[in-house]
Amino acid sequence: MPQSSCDVLKVAEIYVNERFPNAVSPEMNPVVSEQSKTWTIEYRLPVHMLGGGPVITIEKNTCKIIDAYRTQ
Repeated sequence: MPQSSCDVLKVAEIYVNERFPNAVSPEMNPVVSEQSKTWTIEYRLPVHMLGGGPVITIEKNTCKIIDAYRTQ
């Protein structure tokens, strides 16, 4: 899948809902950062909350998740 047709937020959302179903709340906005070959989507907590959230890395050329973990 070419990068122009990859909806990185949708790919990350589907993965998070399947693998980390209780890890994301409506207050957590995904932050996308771009590297040369990947996108990283980090679900950050609001300032008033403690804890962590999922971090998903997606390869641009394939639109596939190549790394995923949850921070604390």
